Amino acid sequence: PPERVWPLVADTDLMNALVGLPAVRYRHEPREGLPARRIGTYWQLGTWEYEELPYAWDYARHWSVDRHYVRGPARWMRVSLSLAPEGEDACRARLSFEVEPRGALPALASPIITRHVVLRRFRRVMEGWARRLSKEEPLTVAEEDSRQPVDASTRKRITSAVERMRASFDSPLLGRLADALATDSPGALTRMQPHRYARRWKAERAAVLELFLAATRAGVLVLSWDVVCPHCRGSVASHTSLAEVREQAACETCSAQFGVDLSRTLEVVFSPHPSVRTCEVRRFCIGGPANTPHIVIQRLLAPGERHEARVRLPPGRYRVRFSGEGGLRLLDVVEGAAAHGAQLALTPEGVEGLDARLEAGAELSLTLANRGARHTLAVVETAAWLQDALMACELLLSPRDSDLFGAHVLAPGVQLATQRVAVLFTDLVGSTALYRQLGDARAFRFVWGHFDALRTVLEREGGVLVKTIGDAVMAVFLEPAAALRAAAGLHAAMAGVSRREGLHPSVGLRVGLACGPAFAVTLNERLDYFGTTVNLAARVQGESRGGDVLAPAELVAEAGGPGALLADGWRAEEVSLSVKGFESPVTALRFTRESRAQVA
Repeated sequence: PPERVWPLVADTDLMNALVGLPAVRYRHEPREGLPARRIGTYWQLGTWEYEELPYAWDYARHWSVDRHYVRGPARWMRVSLSLAPEGEDACRARLSFEVEPRGALPALASPIITRHVVLRRFRRVMEGWARRLSKEEPLTVAEEDSRQPVDASTRKRITSAVERMRASFDSPLLGRLADALATDSPGALTRMQPHRYARRWKAERAAVLELFLAATRAGVLVLSWDVVCPHCRGSVASHTSLAEVREQAACETCSAQFGVDLSRTLEVVFSPHPSVRTCEVRRFCIGGPANTPHIVIQRLLAPGERHEARVRLPPGRYRVRFSGEGGLRLLDVVEGAAAHGAQLALTPEGVEGLDARLEAGAELSLTLANRGARHTLAVVETAAWLQDALMACELLLSPRDSDLFGAHVLAPGVQLATQRVAVLFTDLVGSTALYRQLGDARAFRFVWGHFDALRTVLEREGGVLVKTIGDAVMAVFLEPAAALRAAAGLHAAMAGVSRREGLHPSVGLRVGLACGPAFAVTLNERLDYFGTTVNLAARVQGESRGGDVLAPAELVAEAGGPGALLADGWRAEEVSLSVKGFESPVTALRFTRESRAQVA
């Protein structure tokens, strides 16, 4: 079916490599309001140079590209591929070349070369794919890419390096890593995504991430912080240290500037250490659909032009955008929706048309029109790229990362946003009386002992202790559910510390939570977080009575509701908090247990 064939035929870089076309050198010339002009140069019996217009495609149906040559025996070329369904389980692929030769001799030679050399090579590649697909054989792009097989000495070096890791980190996945380093293409290895390998190996994400981090520490892999464009998802800068990352970046391909965000535009990727394997990447095509798999429809529209795409889209949320215009529209493809189509247009006043809910599984009609005065690139895209991306916030909020590398830091004065982080604050109840009761030395030992107990709970639930402030703790989590579980677990840990010291149960914790956007900065040589969400968590903690957990209702809803804590013996009461610095009251849930002392 077209949906199975599309990932292969959409990878124009792979196809061109397999048929033996020459590698291409690219440069970009920025232009306002549109993707940069892409210029390609290659050598094949002479130098060819061309401007490549943006590819046009409809998911699992069609792609095409126009090239305007300034050097070489052709003036213009259009290559297109279409997939036509034949019944429920097959499709026919049709590949076409249209060429306008430059001069009499190329006009005679071009049809012969195209028909009897180029098209035959493409046919052989696609016939091979068809045979394997028809036999239900596993087939991935990486398996088909034989551009740079490793030699025996490189394979031996990879095996030796991975085996040395076993002394400090043994895992059944080590063999999988060695095999990937020896067989994957250079292009795939320059941006190794742990989540993609977890999906490919059918392994737990946490186990694969731990493997990659251990391999980095052992000198088998190199970790990079890649700034990725929020539009094309291409890497615009790669840094070996978080301290090299800056707040603003620019994508010359999209002619766009954007702010760097820990949860959206800063991705953590890995590559083989040069001492293990060198990866020389050659590019054969960088504009095809597979280079931006999150984009399901793309079309460059001239003023007055419209395009109607007929596609079947997987269920999910899609975003429609037009280059040079800030307005966006959302399409939710879900089961049970009545609509089978939507019409959206770019006008001088903005985007015309409404968000829509469309039926999953049906052939959809999506009309995109340009009623403006300038060309625009119309795009329909999904957030599917997040499936494999390890965003910086996920790594920075992972206790595994802290264990292996210590604290990553930003450059002085740099602050990077993250779209969502769960923040937890605690404070020790009755600490002043504690020092009088126990004396300074014993009380100090107790306070530090309670920090260790809390840290154990925080890290068990996937949180990171950011700092201690007197008797208080600040921690951050990637997920609200983990923060809520940790908050409940902190009280049990605190009770254990109190019992060991023979203290009255009134010596307990105030715990407050909040979730939302925040900024990361470097303070005291480690990452810290600030912003409205952090302030709210601190204020909510201040409203705690001790022995309870206080969390905004929105956070509890994001965590899946109060069910897990209620099942564990907690009771929930909805309260309205007048929080200093916030104009409107905050609706929160106060979780309590009868067995716990309530301390005013």
